[in-house]
Parts: sequence; C-alpha cells; structure tokens
Amino acid sequence: MSVRPHPTIVAISAATAFSLLGDQMLYAVLPAYFTQLGLSAIEVGILLSANRWIRLLTNQLAHAASPRLPPRVLLAGAFTLGAFTTLGYAATSSFAVLVAARLAWGLAWSFIRHIGVLEVIAHAPAD
Repeated sequence: MSVRPHPTIVAISAATAFSLLGDQMLYAVLPAYFTQLGLSAIEVGILLSANRWIRLLTNQLAHAASPRLPPRVLLAGAFTLGAFTTLGYAATSSFAVLVAARLAWGLAWSFIRHIGVLEVIAHAPAD
C-alpha cells in the first residue's frame, strides 16, 4: 500500500532541492574556474566554508525564531534570501560580494533546514 506524502512535505522538499542548486553550483564551478574569476585558491576555500561558519550562529537564530513566527513566513523569507544569493553568485566575481552572499546563504540555509525539518515532522504520519 502506497502512502502519499503530505503536500507540505512535497512542497518543502521540492523548494529545498531547488534552492540548493546555486549553492551546489559553486562547489563545481569555483575549484575549476577560480583563476578565470580573478580569485585565489585561498579565497575559494573561504567562500566554500563561509556558509558553514556563519551557521554556528544562525542555527540558534532559526531555532529561536521558529516558535515565534509562522513556518510559512520563515520559509518564504529563507527561500527568497537563498534565491537572491544565487543571483549574487551570477552577478559578480568580487570576493567581498561573494563572501556576503555566502554568509547570507548560510543564514537562509539555517532556516530552510531547521523549519523544514520541523514541518516534515509535523506533517509526517506517526508511523
């Protein structure tokens, strides 16, 4: 017997997968094309790790905000911020702008991951 997932779970899963495209593109492009972008190898390392370092702080922010604001509002804001970071990646090769975009992505990902997991738990069958 097949059980269909709740529409909220499907929507969050699809939006999360789509939002990761910009982030994952960097892992493929930056190591291969950093010199063409005017970046150094150390700058690539900083860029690829910046989103993880900022999440040390923003994971707590997502946790604190989750009971205070509706999940839809938090997820909509996080997915929108994530989309703008991808636009930032495409618009420039400036190290400073790319670092700012990576930090913004880390913030967005903290909310996407935290609120997404809470919503899946809330809408998944108990069994």
